[in-house]
Amino acid sequence: MTHAELIEFKEVGRGKVSWIEKINKLSHASLKRAIVKKACVLSRDLDFTYDEEKNEGFISAGFRSIGTFKKAIILLDGKEHKERP
Repeated sequence: MTHAELIEFKEVGRGKVSWIEKINKLSHASLKRAIVKKACVLSRDLDFTYDEEKNEGFISAGFRSIGTFKKAIILLDGKEHKERP
């Protein structure tokens, strides 16, 4: 069974870039890769906080908040699921 999540990034970095990214496993490394890939943030000091109850996360660079993210949808074998199995 393949598991992936669509993560919606909102207003990230100085350019306030927003996009949706498919991520296989939600982790600090996968979030950082997605942000660096879009080239919207140059900082190497990225940190993430995620509140599962509210389904919202915050992206910080140093002491500044530079954007938000949330789980848009969970995909299992290419099919949509609202909850993690």
